[in-house]
Amino acid sequence: MSYRADVRAIISAKRGGSDFLTRMDKGYQTTPEELLSFFTEKEQDELFKLDQTRNIDQAIAEGMEGDRIIERVGQIHYGGPNSKIDGNASDVHGRLTLKTYGHKLLKTYKEELAK
Repeated sequence: MSYRADVRAIISAKRGGSDFLTRMDKGYQTTPEELLSFFTEKEQDELFKLDQTRNIDQAIAEGMEGDRIIERVGQIHYGGPNSKIDGNASDVHGRLTLKTYGHKLLKTYKEELAK
């Protein structure tokens, strides 16, 4: 289940949530419907917005402007708040680095804006 304390807090605050997390930690395979009963789409969206607001604030505090904010937000989202700016750290598959993830996010962002 989630390693994130904030997600676990939301789930465990609900009736049966702690038991659900215990089962998940032991490998229980849930259904999408059951998961949504403990961690709703609204809660997921709120948490995502909070995360991205922190990431944007961090990127700006690091001196990023314009397109670089978008790239850096992607890097922080991918690698965490302590990730090196334009770092070469990659995922376990070696496909993306922090830097290439940021570039990919910016490219996708611009493509979506152009639609």
